[in-house]
Amino acid sequence: MKELERIEIGEPVFIRNLLVYPLYYDNNGGISALSLDEAIKNEVAKVRERNGGTVSEVIFENLSDQRIFAIDGEEMIGALQNRVTNTAFFAEENSRFPVPVTCVEEGRWAGKQKNFEPGEISFATLRAILCKTTSKSLYKDKSFEANQSLVWETVKKTLDTFKIKSSTLSMHDTYVSLKKEIDRYIENLDLKDAKGMVAFAGKKFLCMDYFVSKELFNKYKNKIMKGYAIDAMMRKNETTEIRDRDYVKDIIDAIRKGKVRKFHSLSLGKEIRLESKKLIGRALEYDNNLVHISLFEK
Repeated sequence: MKELERIEIGEPVFIRNLLVYPLYYDNNGGISALSLDEAIKNEVAKVRERNGGTVSEVIFENLSDQRIFAIDGEEMIGALQNRVTNTAFFAEENSRFPVPVTCVEEGRWAGKQKNFEPGEISFATLRAILCKTTSKSLYKDKSFEANQSLVWETVKKTLDTFKIKSSTLSMHDTYVSLKKEIDRYIENLDLKDAKGMVAFAGKKFLCMDYFVSKELFNKYKNKIMKGYAIDAMMRKNETTEIRDRDYVKDIIDAIRKGKVRKFHSLSLGKEIRLESKKLIGRALEYDNNLVHISLFEK
């Protein structure tokens, strides 16, 4: 986790009511990977139901000689019901393994589609719940189980907040219904050579996402920002507070000096759980490189 000491914090960027600080670091880590999105679209990866359907687990298969990365809270749509990944994974070449997931479409358990298609990335509030509850599960019995009831409750509350009617109580319907408003947050988004970002909306620190390379960050940047946008829109009546770079540095320092616990990951690397007095996070480390880290308020 030494890389966190050397992260450079860029100039703040205001995107509507969202305050974003880009994060930089000279070393690119020497790690390359396909995103889950591009791997599925290029038909070099498949995600399917397990044994006819298990709510909390799906099967991932990497059909290529390249590594594939999936972020925490990454949505997979179709099959019997939409799910999100409970944590990130870094898939080995030509590998197959089960992935712990959580349902984000409470009202559907039906469908003829065999495989999942790529979806969005969960908004930060939901990703924080996944991080907190899977951390508890890891500490208890080394499993990646999330709190399904709390996730359903949060999805429903979000749909109600935006007055979105969804016959299946689907998180994906939030992104579809708010597409025009969400797209305004990613118009002309240019964070130059950043490898990550820290986001605030209203009085809240939403999330920090940081990647091993600018190439991998750029594959996920817009989709992550769409999730941030939903959190920001939920706080549209709050004035976004100006936080300086020292405040951002304090966030990074707090988690860097906090508790660190390591576990087996779903594929390559080590699963890391991070905790300080006010923050909680998860990370994936491979070959002494920080592939990805996400931080949230407790």
